[in-house]
Amino acid sequence: MKKVKNVIIVLIVLVLMFFIVWTFLRQPNLMPVKGQLESLDLNNVNKLMIVSHPGDESVWGGAHLISDNYLVVCISCGYNKNKTNDFLKVTEYSKDPIIMMGYSDKLYLKRDYKSIKKKLKLILKYKNWSEVVTHNPDGEYNNYQHKQINQILNELNVNNLYYFGEYYSEKELDKLDKETTLDGDLIQNKINNMVKKYGGIYDDYKHMLPFEDWIGASKWKN
Repeated sequence: MKKVKNVIIVLIVLVLMFFIVWTFLRQPNLMPVKGQLESLDLNNVNKLMIVSHPGDESVWGGAHLISDNYLVVCISCGYNKNKTNDFLKVTEYSKDPIIMMGYSDKLYLKRDYKSIKKKLKLILKYKNWSEVVTHNPDGEYNNYQHKQINQILNELNVNNLYYFGEYYSEKELDKLDKETTLDGDLIQNKINNMVKKYGGIYDDYKHMLPFEDWIGASKWKN
């Protein structure tokens, strides 16, 4: 019995070691955030968008990116090659500069949280941003990583902070009557040239795509 227990312990340790090595090897070889910042021409870019995953920028803010200039910071861009390529195509279309951090797109661990916070603090201090927008306290559809990014920015006491608008499920479509519908051409532009570049996310969020009613942090519901 004791031998069996020892074998189980060894197997667990080996699995954990494999997971750690696999995670390390998956980390992308990205330029440090400071280097990425210094390589960008941000003279005409005074607004900042911070998202957790590739695709978030298009679903919750695609029309804004098409219409204005933003520095788009994506926390997990660089982690998944295919999604990163989609992100690069989308932001090239909208002509917005980007920063990719390459963290896991599944869960930000405690050490990741501290590291992300430090890097975001660097970006926030780099310019006097006239607007900073990110995920809302609900994580839109209760996404934990979205909530983590929102929490970090609130801990950093960001000025001019805005949140992506409230999310409604397809069962709550009647509540969308109070939202402001985007211009028809802009909606189609956002869908065809941004959201659909990511494949499946269009079907998941198509009922929300005509709306981008961002909310000032101070006006968010309690």
